[in-house]
Amino acid sequence: MNVTQVKRVFLLGAFIIQVLCCTSLAGFMNQHDIVLLGATGVTGSLIFDNISSKKNGSISLAIAGRDEHKLRKTIETGKNKDSISYHIADAGNPSSLRKLAKSSKLIINAVGPYSDFGSYVMSACIREGIDYIDLCGEPGWMYKMISSHSESAKKNGSRIIFSCGFDSIPFDLGVHHIQNVAKKHLGKPVSKVRARIEKMVGNFSDGTTQSLAATVRSGHEDPQLLKQLLNPFALCEGNDGPRQPSGVVPTYEEDIDSWVAPFMMAVINTKNVHRSNHLLNYPYGKSFIYDEMWMTGPGSRGEKTAKAIASDREMAKNNNINDDTADGYYKIQFIGEENNKRIITSVESDFDPGYHSTAKMVTESVFCFLENRDSIPAGIHTPASAFGDKLIDRLQENAGMRFNVRRV
Repeated sequence: MNVTQVKRVFLLGAFIIQVLCCTSLAGFMNQHDIVLLGATGVTGSLIFDNISSKKNGSISLAIAGRDEHKLRKTIETGKNKDSISYHIADAGNPSSLRKLAKSSKLIINAVGPYSDFGSYVMSACIREGIDYIDLCGEPGWMYKMISSHSESAKKNGSRIIFSCGFDSIPFDLGVHHIQNVAKKHLGKPVSKVRARIEKMVGNFSDGTTQSLAATVRSGHEDPQLLKQLLNPFALCEGNDGPRQPSGVVPTYEEDIDSWVAPFMMAVINTKNVHRSNHLLNYPYGKSFIYDEMWMTGPGSRGEKTAKAIASDREMAKNNNINDDTADGYYKIQFIGEENNKRIITSVESDFDPGYHSTAKMVTESVFCFLENRDSIPAGIHTPASAFGDKLIDRLQENAGMRFNVRRV
């Protein structure tokens, strides 16, 4: 073998080694099964506690955020701390988020408001073809993300699942559940469902409050977006349906013996429910009607409370809600109607909606996703379209939630 041949062999060998290293590194870059962004916030830390307690040795977990000191402190307080790493990343810095996306198979985004801090995170996930879960309750931002990224998520193989907390799992899966009950007992879905918040103890999280403020602000700043906020089918990608109840007028409903008032989360939950129906090819029917309101009780007291909530004067003083998260819970009725027949179901939880129940719902969504990833098509999903009954089963087993049948 002459010198020229030796050089050629050497160069070929170097090339092969380089290719193998690049291939190995590409595989290594997706090293974490889960990365939790925003783990140092109140809700994020609860999600971290739940996930770190449940994960086994085969699941790699990392947390991410801007403050290294807070990240280290969060890991020290968690379970399995020796197996958890951290990454410095800023939700407002696209470069740091691209690096973060390269290090993970799934990012959980607990940093809100999403209209301020979510766009770069989601874009990075889709660009790298990885998966994404959040607890977003901002329909204006979701509308923009669906409009801008739905096709690229499908093309790149990303599974994006919005609203995996109190916005909107109890409502989205509550409707999925009552329709399953209707099909079993009536032989077909009900064409109308009312969700009525019967009881709630434990306040909404700061993140939910900030998200609502961001949604209101975005509507004021963008008249076109305001149109979408008022449209119950805004997340259905150009598809619409029949006229829906406004849900803003205090009303006495005789069948439940209670006055009902506007429920501030209805603006997002109703849109997610209709998107689920759309994504699942209309199992509830194309004429499906759905609304959500808050039960304030019978008589003059119920009427007074309902009208006060509607005028936005007494929301924080409503006797169905307070700041006691330690003993928090909620109970939601679902009343289905079809051809003068009624079905009543409920979704109940032993935990406050804003923090502990949300953290448990996000956690179970994550583990349900890991178990069923291959059966979920790429694209932008709701909890019902991604998980359905599988998540209901997990929530009843592990998250202190109950999906009950009251009347058929």
